[in-house]
Amino acid sequence: SVNTFSGAMKARDYLEHKSPENIVIIGSGLTGVETACALSDSLNASISVVETKDRLLPQFSESVSSLIEKTLSRKGVKTLVSMRVQEICDDSILFSNGQSLECDMAIWTGGIRPCEFVQRLRFPKWKDEWIITDKYLRASDNAFIIGDSAWISIDGKVASKTAAEAEHQARHMARSLKRLA
Repeated sequence: SVNTFSGAMKARDYLEHKSPENIVIIGSGLTGVETACALSDSLNASISVVETKDRLLPQFSESVSSLIEKTLSRKGVKTLVSMRVQEICDDSILFSNGQSLECDMAIWTGGIRPCEFVQRLRFPKWKDEWIITDKYLRASDNAFIIGDSAWISIDGKVASKTAAEAEHQARHMARSLKRLA
């Protein structure tokens, strides 16, 4: 997994010392797409991106998904959608439909979750993981939550789990705290 600093360092070390020829990236969210682009620009390897849903970047519009798929294709990255990983083996990925894909390295970028500390906090959570906030980013009267730890839904729109969104939330929260002070 490259969703943590230690995971990213482990992946980098493997890439530098093993020079894999077939790399499979599991998950086509922002982390998976960014990883695929970076690797395709720096390595001479076969790179595939696997997504469970029916298109890449499923959290974005269909036009964005289509643009990213075309961009990855131009870079030589193969994309497989509507494919659920059943098992990661030493030399391949097995899918729930019985198909398999050879690989020397699998990089997991799917299923981002808050850290264990956040999961242990006693606030209402969405799917027992993300802390639910109101539109002012409050989990309670005196607790504000932003970024990957927060489940923010305003008028049916859910905030993404990206750095840009977290920065926007931080500015919003700073203004709210200034008004409260």
